[in-house]
Amino acid sequence: MAAYLVILISALIFYAQIPFADAKIPYASIDFEHITARNGLPSPVVYDMIQDRHGFLWFATGNGVSRFNGYEFTNYTANAGDAHSIGKGPVVQLLLDSRNTIWATSLSTGLYRFDEENDRFLFIRHDPENTNSMPSDTAYSIDEDASGNLWISTLDAGIVRYNPDTKVYTRYQHDPDNPDSLASNATVAIFCDSQGHIWISTVKNGFMKFDPTTEKFLHYLPGMPHAISIIEDQFNDIWIPTMGHGVYRYIRNEDRFVSYVHDSNDPNSISHNQVIKAFEDRSGTVWLTTWGGGFNIYDRENDRFVSYKHDPANPFSINHNSTWGVYEDHSGVIWVGTYGAGVNKFDRKKERFKVMRHYPGQHNSLSHSSVKTIHEDGDGIFWIGTLGGGMSQYNPKTGAFRHFKHDPANPNSITHNSVWNIVEDFRQNLWIGTENGLDMYDKERDRFYHFKADKTDPNSLSSDLIRSVMIDDQDQLWVGTQLHGADRLNLKGITDFKKVRFENLPVIGGHNSVLFQDSDRSVWIANQNLFRFDNTKNQFVKWEFRPADQRIAPQGLITHIAEDKDKLLWIGTTSSLFSLERKTNELKRYGPQQGLNYASIASLRVYPPDHLWISTRKGLSVMDLAGGKIKNYELGVFNRGAALTAEDGNLYFGGIHGMVSFSPNKITDNPHIPNIVITSFKKMNKEFDTGSPLPLLRDLKLSYEDRFFSFDFAALDFSDPDKNRYKYRLLGFDDNWVQVDSSRRFAAYTNLDAGNYRLQVLGSNNDGVWNDKGISIDIAITPPWWESKWFYSAVILLIAIIVALTIWYVLRLRFEINERQRVEKFLRDSEEKYRDVVEGTTDLITCVDENGNLSFVNSMANKIYGLSPEQCIGRSAFDFIHPLDREMTDAWFSECVTARLTDGTIENRHVNSQTGDMFILLWTANFHYYDDGRIKLVNSIARDITERKNMEQIIIQSEKMLSVGGLAAGMAHEINNPLAGVIQNASVMSNRLMNKEMPANIRAAESLGTKMDVITGFMESRGIPRMIRAITESSSRIASIVENMLSFARKGDSSFSGHHPEELMDKSLELAGTDYDLKKRYDFKTIIITKEYEAELPLFACEGSKIQQVLLNILNNGAHAMFTKASSDSNYTPRFILRLAHNRDTDMVEIEIEDNGTGMDEKTRKNIFEPFFTTKPVGEGTGLGLSVSYFIISENHNGTIDVLSEPGKWTKFIIHLPVKGKAKNS
Repeated sequence: MAAYLVILISALIFYAQIPFADAKIPYASIDFEHITARNGLPSPVVYDMIQDRHGFLWFATGNGVSRFNGYEFTNYTANAGDAHSIGKGPVVQLLLDSRNTIWATSLSTGLYRFDEENDRFLFIRHDPENTNSMPSDTAYSIDEDASGNLWISTLDAGIVRYNPDTKVYTRYQHDPDNPDSLASNATVAIFCDSQGHIWISTVKNGFMKFDPTTEKFLHYLPGMPHAISIIEDQFNDIWIPTMGHGVYRYIRNEDRFVSYVHDSNDPNSISHNQVIKAFEDRSGTVWLTTWGGGFNIYDRENDRFVSYKHDPANPFSINHNSTWGVYEDHSGVIWVGTYGAGVNKFDRKKERFKVMRHYPGQHNSLSHSSVKTIHEDGDGIFWIGTLGGGMSQYNPKTGAFRHFKHDPANPNSITHNSVWNIVEDFRQNLWIGTENGLDMYDKERDRFYHFKADKTDPNSLSSDLIRSVMIDDQDQLWVGTQLHGADRLNLKGITDFKKVRFENLPVIGGHNSVLFQDSDRSVWIANQNLFRFDNTKNQFVKWEFRPADQRIAPQGLITHIAEDKDKLLWIGTTSSLFSLERKTNELKRYGPQQGLNYASIASLRVYPPDHLWISTRKGLSVMDLAGGKIKNYELGVFNRGAALTAEDGNLYFGGIHGMVSFSPNKITDNPHIPNIVITSFKKMNKEFDTGSPLPLLRDLKLSYEDRFFSFDFAALDFSDPDKNRYKYRLLGFDDNWVQVDSSRRFAAYTNLDAGNYRLQVLGSNNDGVWNDKGISIDIAITPPWWESKWFYSAVILLIAIIVALTIWYVLRLRFEINERQRVEKFLRDSEEKYRDVVEGTTDLITCVDENGNLSFVNSMANKIYGLSPEQCIGRSAFDFIHPLDREMTDAWFSECVTARLTDGTIENRHVNSQTGDMFILLWTANFHYYDDGRIKLVNSIARDITERKNMEQIIIQSEKMLSVGGLAAGMAHEINNPLAGVIQNASVMSNRLMNKEMPANIRAAESLGTKMDVITGFMESRGIPRMIRAITESSSRIASIVENMLSFARKGDSSFSGHHPEELMDKSLELAGTDYDLKKRYDFKTIIITKEYEAELPLFACEGSKIQQVLLNILNNGAHAMFTKASSDSNYTPRFILRLAHNRDTDMVEIEIEDNGTGMDEKTRKNIFEPFFTTKPVGEGTGLGLSVSYFIISENHNGTIDVLSEPGKWTKFIIHLPVKGKAKNS
């Protein structure tokens, strides 16, 4: 399974690198808003989305889960330092179950449940030892059936049903012996349909339906690639996207499958065969995401697919072609996740405003982004003039474009690429005003006629800078120019367009941007002023406003004029909007104060019966002419004069980013009422744990010390969160509402008095639909204790008591003083006695509480524990006991408590934590109990018996050594007797066999018929003399050894006598060389001995046998250490270096014994002379040898013995003995 996952991930990475062709952008394109990692997403990969009961959006990403409030993300990602964080890796699916619990699945770490109370995800772990657990930690898909059971698919352990009420897991896995079982344990998608069936896709074994009533799996499409998702649409059909075979649709009422695959020759086929997910929105539209082909929408009526792909030239297209999850939130916003570019947001309510744009390099789009004029001809064809791209022809029936651009090499091309106006005459010819003259386009002949200003021809245009063009009801063409007024041309009498005569009509001022004919057939022209054409005078006359209206009269350029059903003229300018009642000449002004989103007006369109649509540099606005209410829509920057009311009633407005069209009857407010939530609560600008999840917070208690607190809030409508509005108040502090926009979604309060308050927050969506219930939180601020009612009551009572007791107090004062003095003296005396007894004693006194911790210890703690009494208080009494004695002490303590003894004694060892010295203590303890038998406290006195114990062991060792000495003496005497016979007989044998001159030998040889020469020759040839000499030499050596043993055993005489240091050392070496280890661990004779003896060493006074005992002990210990090292190092050679010297300054004999063995660490070195301390294995040493040696040198001989060592390299013992020694009294 793991290998398959590696292959799958590798394949996805490979496909992600394949470039895909740009999608063909249709007119009704979908405009997306892009939310990426730069906005706070923890990963650019978004697999799935849900919305919880509060209204938060949740995103499953490539790096954990993210919660979104429309403004900020709260990310739940892996945190190595937090055991409750979500696991590392992608989270592929989210589910909000019927209990409002959020579940998340992860390929790498398994199943998670969101713990809302603690704001964290809990890992539902697979337990190999428990069958009632998740079968695997590779959960992929999760769904809930009608009974509330959860169904989870895994990649390696089949599927599992989990009942949240009973906490029971039921596993379903592949059984090769059961054809009705699951086809494979490698499962991916799982889905619970409306009829109670469970649909499952496997990795390699097709697709199946499970019937819970029969517990049988029905297999479908065994060769089908795995499906990542499965859905059921409103017609109960099942959609199964696959990773390679497009999408299957199971038509349930016909019990058949329909396959949809990509066909490169069919633009109506699905865009890619690797289909990730299917989703049906609330309108019944099925969305299909793909790996590399963008996404598709299924046109059910025509059984075809419309595909949408990323277009680098279109910033509003889907921003990645590998799309994943699709979701529709509560307000109808569609969210599309991608594999690498975050999430795309599409507000279907904004689809009411359709946008036609220019896409560079794509012929089937506008020729330029900036649209200046729009015209619809009698055939329903749209002609669109642009500022820089010429003119575009658009056929809405076919979606086809044709572009007309200026070509200097083609005189039949349009005059200029900046087209300001397009109108159509009764011959269906188009008249086009440009930056370089007037054109007439003959649609029938497909050719342009050009009209230019000619200073030599008074009948030509007055200027080539055309700003407005209009045809009145008399078929007269009116042309407004930049600088030279207007030109008029009667179109009816023209038979030859090469010979036309324009009539020039001067207009005061310049930039005649507006021509308009009202319902009374009057013609108006406007620049910075307003003019009406006077037919009788055949000239334009300036309109004069009433003197009372001069202060509000239009300022700046007039940009557009419209007329409503009441014949009211609406005049747009670069500074405001005006209405003009011509009969009364009443002028009214409308600007941002009246609700307009921007003061500079671009275009106007009256939509029957009573709405005025206004385009500005900041979007569109619509005014209800009956009530004057204005609503704004931020849709970009619009151009002046670019507006059209089409035959079908739709309105069109041109702007710098294309052309917007819509049906006014379909423009309705967003009806979604958003939930209001608190997103943050802070005290002193720091996040504050309220004790309850913020979305559930309804009451809060604060201290008077919380002088400054603030809170953030959000209205959870995601259509356009920046346009959501808010108001809040804190009842009890201020009853007035504070209104704010989305940039100030917070409020702060400081220095509030103690009391009860109610925080209320209301919010609206982008269209001003308010949640009037909002959210309320009761806040209680507790007063300081000195302002509380009980404090005031206590003060009054206290004053009364003080007054009442004053007299009594005065009378008792003297008695109290005398009594206090007496008690103080008694306490001082008692304290002094206590201090003398407790602190003056040489015993350790302790008190241990019911928890086993020291509650009192006297000053002897400094000596025994190496800590002050204060440092000991609160620590466990067992902390100070030697580790080897703790078990014994604990057993003794338990026996005493079990038997409810009131006292007891015990000996144990304690180690000083500072010096490392060990103390042996004799404890006398008194036990005190509660009534229920539990220990209450233990009072103890401990006496230091360390020195006594050491002396006892030394005496025992000495007695052992005396016994050994006596045994050695007895053995020596017993050996000497037979040894003397051996030596004597060996001498006799040598004489009788080898002495040729001995008369007795000569006679014996002759009596046997031979000679001594023959006998001695024979003996020599057989090696008999050599053997006899060996017997003699060995016997002499035995005699010498016996003599040394007798010398060592003479301990009865403890008097000091003079000894040569070198003799004592050599005798000790000789004894060490004969001290065989029965286990044959080493052979002392193989050790290299290096002697560094100073010449002419003096005699020194000592007990020779005891000094030999010390030297022999050190030599044996050194040999043991060296042969321990030799056992692990075949190239190692053991060596002793023996040094003898005389320090004349101190008159001391200096003895050094150095070995190259294992050495010792500092801790061992410090404890080496302690009784019972040994580094040898259990049973191989008493730990008394060196402690006895220390006693012999320091106490018996008034000398010193010390040890130096480097671990792993060497150890050196150094002994100093006085030449004129005098033993201490021991």
